[in-house]
Amino acid sequence: MKMKLSGFYKNIDNRLNISNNLYLKISTNDRLPKILCQETAYYSLDNDIFPSQFYCIISRSSEFGLNVFNDNVSNIIVDKDVCTLEDGDIVRLSPNGRLKVMYRANANVNYLFVTEQCDNYCIMCSQPPRVIDDSYIFDDLKKTLNLMPVATREIGITGGEPTLNFDKFIDFVSSLKSQLPYSSIHILSNGKKFSDIDRAQELSQIKARDLMVGIPLYSSVSHTHDYIVQDEGAFDKTIAGILNLKQCGVKVELRCVIQKSNFLKLDLLADYIIRNLQFVDQVAFMALEDTGFAKLNASHVWVEPIVYKSELSAVVRKLDRAKIKVKIFNHQLCLLEKDVWQYSVQSISDWKNTYIDECIQCQYKNKCGGFFSTSKKVPSGIKRL
Repeated sequence: MKMKLSGFYKNIDNRLNISNNLYLKISTNDRLPKILCQETAYYSLDNDIFPSQFYCIISRSSEFGLNVFNDNVSNIIVDKDVCTLEDGDIVRLSPNGRLKVMYRANANVNYLFVTEQCDNYCIMCSQPPRVIDDSYIFDDLKKTLNLMPVATREIGITGGEPTLNFDKFIDFVSSLKSQLPYSSIHILSNGKKFSDIDRAQELSQIKARDLMVGIPLYSSVSHTHDYIVQDEGAFDKTIAGILNLKQCGVKVELRCVIQKSNFLKLDLLADYIIRNLQFVDQVAFMALEDTGFAKLNASHVWVEPIVYKSELSAVVRKLDRAKIKVKIFNHQLCLLEKDVWQYSVQSISDWKNTYIDECIQCQYKNKCGGFFSTSKKVPSGIKRL
């Protein structure tokens, strides 16, 4: 079941001024020293402890209200459907009464969504782009960075296309490196902006400790790639972006979402990568997330994983023999040839990762990629192992 990361809240006593977005770190330690409570909300798990040293207190209630609260501190009641908050989480309270979890301390990785805009229009996009001015998101997310622990292991940047507002993007990555100098940074981008060598150099010059750009390459045939992303000439710009980033010393991951228009050409893609892009740092083959445009265009994009399992196995082993690091994302083990299980990783974000009834007694459930909770389509051939 999908974990709900946003919902409504009530400002019970109306003493807390939320005229602008308010960012708060969550604590479940009612004895936290006052000096550490300035931008911290105490999350009351049982609705009977209400310490007064915090900025405010956030509680849950099935009634969406409380009869008991602390008179000495502002009290917020959060919608019961929002996921249970944990120590170290960061939330945003908006003036319109919405609460959004911006950072989860115990997540496998936190991706920061920086824009809904994109200059591709991929036929299977799970997050369809919008033509809006949302450049304010970068500034808002900077306030989240200030509250994140320095020990944060990895942060992702995604969209939309994060590089469209390139100046704000570079400034944000620089801030991320400054605030979290030990964190790995994984940027999901179509790579086209980096066809300008100067922009690739700008990213490189930030000198983040461990930065990688994940770039989709859907085919070695330019018109197939351009068709999938719905942008003529995109293939050439993407390849130029990959070459420029590597020339500037930036790590690059290639990503290929397997679909009806490219699954029979996976072998050609592997050959192209081996001959021309062997220096990339990783190649990932991904299953479709059946939501957004993928759902609307199902007849044009959907192909059963059981149909292409032998092709996928062959290209993964071919790339591995060429000493190229390769991974399989978003697939279920029972739909993969056993000889490539070692390349399969649990890549679906934990907040939208789920399993179905057939998986309950499966001995490999804890190692399996599982399913997107956003997808209603269950692939053919799922079975208990």
